[in-house]
Amino acid sequence: MLYKNNLILFAKVFFLFAYFAFSPASYLSLAATEKNSGEKDSSNSEIKLYKPIKVLGEELSLSFSYREKFDKRDELFARYADFADLLSAAVSFYPIELGSVGLFESASFFSGGAPDLRVALDGAPFFEINSETVNLNFISAEFLEKIEIFRGSDAVILSDLPALAYVNVQKPLRNVSYPYTKLWYAQSGYDYLSSDGVFSQNVFPNLNYSFGFHRQSGSGRYKNAFLDAWNVRNVFRWNLSDFSAVSLLDYFTNYYCGASGGINPSLSKDENGTERIFDEAFANPFYAESKKRTYRHDISLSYANVFDSSSSKKLSASLFVSNADRTIKRADELKFARLDSSSYDRFNELYAGGKLSFEEKLTNALSYKAGATFIYEKTSESDFFEAVSNALISPFVRANFVLNSTISFSGGYRLRKIGEQVFRSYGGRILF
Repeated sequence: MLYKNNLILFAKVFFLFAYFAFSPASYLSLAATEKNSGEKDSSNSEIKLYKPIKVLGEELSLSFSYREKFDKRDELFARYADFADLLSAAVSFYPIELGSVGLFESASFFSGGAPDLRVALDGAPFFEINSETVNLNFISAEFLEKIEIFRGSDAVILSDLPALAYVNVQKPLRNVSYPYTKLWYAQSGYDYLSSDGVFSQNVFPNLNYSFGFHRQSGSGRYKNAFLDAWNVRNVFRWNLSDFSAVSLLDYFTNYYCGASGGINPSLSKDENGTERIFDEAFANPFYAESKKRTYRHDISLSYANVFDSSSSKKLSASLFVSNADRTIKRADELKFARLDSSSYDRFNELYAGGKLSFEEKLTNALSYKAGATFIYEKTSESDFFEAVSNALISPFVRANFVLNSTISFSGGYRLRKIGEQVFRSYGGRILF
């Protein structure tokens, strides 16, 4: 039934996109574009598309940094089912997953835990408050222009909280005069189905609209390893001039999955008492009934200005808000008392804030970036977590000096004030 329902959904979406791509209105738009691109009208003016500001949403644009990058061109040659697969194609780490496709939730860098990885969308922090991390499956694999991966001192200085690795996802910069559509589909064992669709077109020469959806489902390799998730996204990008642009992102996620806690070796033995944790017939999870669901809504407004064609300076600003309603269905093993009749724990997470930064390339050898982040976060009380109400203020500065083609120096400092607590982070590196 799950397989049939997903095929029906995919067919409906395919015909919807086909209608947008080949409707009479689309042909008129295409014809007008072809005419205006090759012929001038009676007023001797020619309609042209404004080129996207390539640095819109980038973390570092003018400063040299040892960072791994993965862009949409690399994606063409990658084998992937979700965003975490693309991340693993760009850099090495130890996966934190539950053994099934689509449940690749986080990553361990330098033997760190999931909270040691910080993620941002267009430089705006993207995280869960209580766990201090984020599920990588919340990000669609088709929703990127570029992935920037920072490690070491750059991760500590540039991310909102100290981290062993910092990943910034730059959202797509599409610029098309006629409708652009893309459908992506994947199928695997254990009833796994995944699909992604994109529609994009310039409404005006300087205004682009993009819509996309992502769908994943599957029964999972092991017990209580199912997945049922989807998200939709809307992006408006407006070129204010040849050197500045602003974009508005609306991103909604519905993620429902089994929270098995992994395979319990003591419950995964055959008739001879031998552990069979990799055999689906004998493998049993820690929590056979525990499940979790997240409804999450993110809205962000991003701005970038490079001032002139030399692109030696960049001003970036962003405002963001995120609201998530989370539900955890507890297994019997997680009940707090024998008479505890409540099986569900529901709570809300909300954060909002802004980020402002300025980056400048003083010479071919010397550059710097300075800025500040402000975040207000609030959560409701739950059986698992205490209520939180905090404000984070975090200014930073980073400088880079390139001695020659093989040797460079970089370092920085970030001050973080969370409530009444003050944390100082600083670091540097030498690359040769």
